[in-house]
Amino acid sequence: MAKKFKDFGEDKLVDRKYNKRTYSGRAFRYIPGDKNIIGDAEDMEVYDYQFEATSFPDALGQWVAHEVQVAVASNLISFVEFMTKVLHDMVDPEDEGFPLMLQFIPEDFREEVTEMCKAAAQTKNKDAQEILPLPLGFFVHTMQKAFEAANNSNNWWFADEPQAVIFGNPDIIENMKVVGATTSDIANEGISEMEKFLKTRLEEEE
Repeated sequence: MAKKFKDFGEDKLVDRKYNKRTYSGRAFRYIPGDKNIIGDAEDMEVYDYQFEATSFPDALGQWVAHEVQVAVASNLISFVEFMTKVLHDMVDPEDEGFPLMLQFIPEDFREEVTEMCKAAAQTKNKDAQEILPLPLGFFVHTMQKAFEAANNSNNWWFADEPQAVIFGNPDIIENMKVVGATTSDIANEGISEMEKFLKTRLEEEE
């Protein structure tokens, strides 16, 4: 077999070009920052998508590619937020992680660093902690621990995936009215309808 692709000749190339049409999608996600919410549709935001594709599988493939990028970006943001919080906490002498940070400081400088951190924690200047020096070894150690925690987590994909997705013809999806309702909403509506039915039947019998 030839090593170069074009050595096969153009007559051996598979030429299949199909027409495309527009596919629309609508995904329902929990509001960012409220990942622990369970249940209510009213707590979700709606995200609309539109893809030019040759078929449903083609459109869904494009959407899946988008979801992969969303998952990577979301977890990168979560990682940065986590690291920022950890680093701020570690320079607070009242935090339980402060002694860990001091382990990376030479003994001759620990007292001085502790006084600097205390002063930064007590000041009203929000940027005071930003100028505190941190040992490189501590930073690397924290990064490694954060990576291990993320790598060993149980299916981090669940954190940002949609709770429901609708996909199809744009004439249907874009004009579709979706009403969010909880189980209790449906139950209450059913009870109300039953009450109306019974009341109407009783009035008819009278």
